[in-house]
Amino acid sequence: MSDKSKIPFELINKQNAIKPNYALDRSNYYFEVYISHTQEICVVCRMDNNYISGLSFSSVSDLERTQAIVDGMASNAGMIISNMHSVLGKEMFYKVSKWYRLLILKSPDYADGKHYKTRHFEAEYQFQQSGIAKAIKDSFDNLIKKCNYRLADGLYIPVLEKHFELLSKYSRNDKEAYRYYLEMESLIADVVRKESYLKLSPNTSARELYIKISNCADALYGAYMDIAR
Repeated sequence: MSDKSKIPFELINKQNAIKPNYALDRSNYYFEVYISHTQEICVVCRMDNNYISGLSFSSVSDLERTQAIVDGMASNAGMIISNMHSVLGKEMFYKVSKWYRLLILKSPDYADGKHYKTRHFEAEYQFQQSGIAKAIKDSFDNLIKKCNYRLADGLYIPVLEKHFELLSKYSRNDKEAYRYYLEMESLIADVVRKESYLKLSPNTSARELYIKISNCADALYGAYMDIAR
């Protein structure tokens, strides 16, 4: 087993490690980066939807620390396995999972496994592993610009208020929530999910309003799945 102490700030250890139920491909990993509006980031080296092999915290501006974390995780991917819930615990897992999620995938255009890509809206960006920390910061800066453009000096807030009014009509336990989800599905998919960058907005009112909207959308979807299952 790899010496995880060589990975800076690594939070997976023998106490929270788990044994996967199936074989994992060590080379088939990617990064999830959860970003808070205070610029805190949680870097996750993910093996697949169920398992991770690295988790650590940094900040958007601390490029040296973030890059050291990424390089260590890449070198030791698959050597020790866990999941986010086991590492973070229930309360912190819930908190981090509500942050903005940025995916950094291996680029299929290169065979060396050292090139990655991410996507901002309609544009795709590629970079080497050594540039991942900078790519995270650039992504954050672009997302903040997008927030400011969308809010248009506060003109978009009444639209968000209307979305909240619509999506808060029923709670998950209401009998009509299942049907109402189907009615609101296009709003949720085409507007709410695509505006998750508002979680990062410096505008407190807009950010908190978006989070409430997202929670309402999650509740309606949960009501739909309760019946669909």
